[in-house]
Amino acid sequence: MTERNRRSPGESAVARSGRYPQMRGFMGRGPGFQEIPEIPETPKAALKRLLGYFKPDLRPLLALLLAAVLASLLASLAPAFIAEAVDAISRGDTGSVPGILTALIAVYLLSALFSLIQGAAGAGLSARLLKRLRNDLFQAVTSLPSGVSDRRSRGDLLSRMTSDADMVSDTVSMALTALFSGSLLLLGTQAVMFWYSVPLTLIALGTVLLTMIVTRIIARYIRKLLLRRQELLGKVNGIVEESLSNYQACVSLNMQDQNRAAFDEASDSLTRAAILAETAGNAMGPVMNTIGNLSFILVTIAGAVMAIHGLITVGTIAAFAVYARQLSRPVNMLAQVFGQIQTALAGAERIFEIMDLPRENTAGAPVPGDIRGEIEFRGVSFSYPGGAPALRNFSLCIAPGEKVALAGATGSGKSTLINLLLRFYEPDAGAILLDGRDIREFSVKSLRKTFGTVLQDTVLFSDTVRNNLTAGAPGISDSVLETRLRECGAWTLVSRIPSGTGALLTDAGARLSQGERQLLSVARTYVANPPVLILDEATSSLDTRTERHIQEALRALTGRRTCLIVAHRLSTILDADRIIVMDHGRIAEEGRHQELMAREGIYRKLFISQYSGTAT
Repeated sequence: MTERNRRSPGESAVARSGRYPQMRGFMGRGPGFQEIPEIPETPKAALKRLLGYFKPDLRPLLALLLAAVLASLLASLAPAFIAEAVDAISRGDTGSVPGILTALIAVYLLSALFSLIQGAAGAGLSARLLKRLRNDLFQAVTSLPSGVSDRRSRGDLLSRMTSDADMVSDTVSMALTALFSGSLLLLGTQAVMFWYSVPLTLIALGTVLLTMIVTRIIARYIRKLLLRRQELLGKVNGIVEESLSNYQACVSLNMQDQNRAAFDEASDSLTRAAILAETAGNAMGPVMNTIGNLSFILVTIAGAVMAIHGLITVGTIAAFAVYARQLSRPVNMLAQVFGQIQTALAGAERIFEIMDLPRENTAGAPVPGDIRGEIEFRGVSFSYPGGAPALRNFSLCIAPGEKVALAGATGSGKSTLINLLLRFYEPDAGAILLDGRDIREFSVKSLRKTFGTVLQDTVLFSDTVRNNLTAGAPGISDSVLETRLRECGAWTLVSRIPSGTGALLTDAGARLSQGERQLLSVARTYVANPPVLILDEATSSLDTRTERHIQEALRALTGRRTCLIVAHRLSTILDADRIIVMDHGRIAEEGRHQELMAREGIYRKLFISQYSGTAT
């Protein structure tokens, strides 16, 4: 591992700059986001892996290769007709010239046709490869454990999904066809040139060797610049994404100037890197053209000397003049293609790095359908990567149907319990049991389906109201859906929305009020009818009137279910069967509200401080 990858997992690139506060994880205190510069694989490894994506398209690939062979063969034979025409004119045989020129035109037309077929086949290969590549990358991104995804900037992941994938696709559509045709044209041209004259061919090949040496030197430099450009692009995307996602918080803290400064600095670095990369890439063409012109001059002079001594004909000189140009064309093409391939490999390495990250373990047995809802934390200890212990030998047993609230100051470990219960993270020590069985025995999918979670930060999707409400129970009928919405008090809201459940929520329900969005979130959990309920500050961001309305829906939701409630606003847990007061990852107090108030301990101080306006 290099020094650049030895940063603390909880330290983001933005946090290191001092311009942004560290971003939090999925729930509660988490490891935050991080810009992790990648260690690129070797180009050969990336290329070999990328070529594996062509296996489903072997037939189109063979068609592309066949079209390239025919187009290159015809292009290699064309100058030979020019030589025949010139020699015929020099002999005074002008009668054969029209036939030769007709054949030459036919050769060029057929070569153009096969080139067109080659381009169409390359475009199809590109589109299908991009689809498979993005599918695999999306599967990888959506299967990352929370501990891994939280340490990566969402902007950087998005950059790999879009710009890096497009870069690979563009190379396939353009560079791949050029690679085939250029290589075959180079080989075909050399074969015909050797047949005409070995000395002139050796002179031309000398310039080809010079071209390869220069290309190798420039390409090494280009590769480093392209990797740097892609890293900086991911950093810029990360800053933009974080600024937009937390726009209101940034504005309320008057951080606009700091945000602009951070963006300007990263953008300036990206601009400099992009200019260097583009300049180095664009220099390849002029350098190759210069070497090609040198080859043309040397071949023409040597050919003239040989013609004077009667070693070759004038037609051969004319053909070699064309061949010298034709030889430099595929060399220049391959040189530019090599630069494009380097760009694609840089993007492919970044994509494969995400694909190679550890996936979330989804193996396990399904949770039984007759689950009672008994939850036990048995000696659980846990620390976020690079952080202090969040839980210390924590033990707690929740009986089936019991309503247990978690209270305590920020950072006491309340949300960490929820993260572990939902298996967003795995405990460092101890076990969590559901009906007496370790939750690690169950598959993640069935386990999380057992828990109905209502978060403080409401999450709605840009989809219909119905699809939002039935996300946890996609097969539910309209009649059952309406019944459950009436039971939890959300039907009035849904019926008031134009088009009802068929209405499309744009921008994740941005046109709805916070209370309406939260009510839909509660209703979604009620519709799923889970046996165990988790409420993570479900009403803390609402006004008193709206909270009272939501609380009615929550009472319908909780029923006789096992409930685990995370609360900062202690007034929302007065009716809890048991209140667990946490302090630095341990249980400090437990009991009902009146019992804890009578003890004059941590809970009483928290309760009084809230009503007196003191921060907790």
